[in-house]
Amino acid sequence: MSCCIGIKADNELFVAVDGRSSFPYLGVKYRVTENDQKYTIHQNKLVVVFGNSDAVDLFIHECEKNEDKDISTILDIAIPKERIEEYQKEIKNESLLISVYELNVEQNEIFCFYIDDKGKGNFETPLYDYFNFGFKQDEVYDYLSQLMQTGQKKAVFDIFEDVFKKINSAEIGGIWQIFKISKDNIEKIAKFESSTIGIPCASEWLLMQIKADVEKNIIKYRNAMIESPMIKGNAVLSGSFAGGAYWDDSMIAKIYLSSEDNRFADFTYEKNNGNELFKIYDAIDYVSLRLNGTTVGHVGANHNFNADGTWDFSGATVTGLNITFG
Repeated sequence: MSCCIGIKADNELFVAVDGRSSFPYLGVKYRVTENDQKYTIHQNKLVVVFGNSDAVDLFIHECEKNEDKDISTILDIAIPKERIEEYQKEIKNESLLISVYELNVEQNEIFCFYIDDKGKGNFETPLYDYFNFGFKQDEVYDYLSQLMQTGQKKAVFDIFEDVFKKINSAEIGGIWQIFKISKDNIEKIAKFESSTIGIPCASEWLLMQIKADVEKNIIKYRNAMIESPMIKGNAVLSGSFAGGAYWDDSMIAKIYLSSEDNRFADFTYEKNNGNELFKIYDAIDYVSLRLNGTTVGHVGANHNFNADGTWDFSGATVTGLNITFG
């Protein structure tokens, strides 16, 4: 679910777009992400995009690739007719797949293009002095109207903040991006982070999902982040993986990448007692090799390996060693 709010002031348009995404499970909505991108800039116009997260991402991607094409054409490219039926099966009880709002300050219009369970459609509406669209549209508009019509001259940001706090829920909120739009310029000027207190998060959804689907071998959740203290399974497949450490099954040993002291690309193999058994340490000017906490050598800008510390060859047989002194 999503929300966009607009207010005109001093010959400029101020627009706020929320960043929260949510997921319904057993009649409860759970917040999944707090900073989804639901907007893009196209042909010097702010374009706000709501709906199925996969469809939104596809549209924004195509929009950034096709600066010369209009919004309706880009929507056809991102979601061609043969894909609409496929997506409509995925969204199940949701009637709306995607809605795209182009805010045209020069023409003082909002142009909307959408795809729902009946197919593709469009409409336009004037850019009023204040407006909103998205989830709970009537409820949000009623509260926004109260603030705008009280006669108290509140600053735009104070009105935004009042609305953000009033409508904060699993469906609306997260990190709001605030834009200032004139005929010649679009500028992102601020952001506001909504509270998450009392709003169920994805980790709670995940635990319930696991209990409900315990007989299944795979949990599929597309294009979203799952937050949880632990995700356990036989296999995790990923194109990229980010995390603090990778442990063995018994939690005795771990390997991890780190950036120690603001340096770069350190690699460590460590026991759970903190003993570093093996480490490649990037000191920017050189890279050193550490074994059991002791630096045994390093490679500098000259690309030569330089031995460090004390090397004891008494228990080794050394062959082919040419020694050069000085």
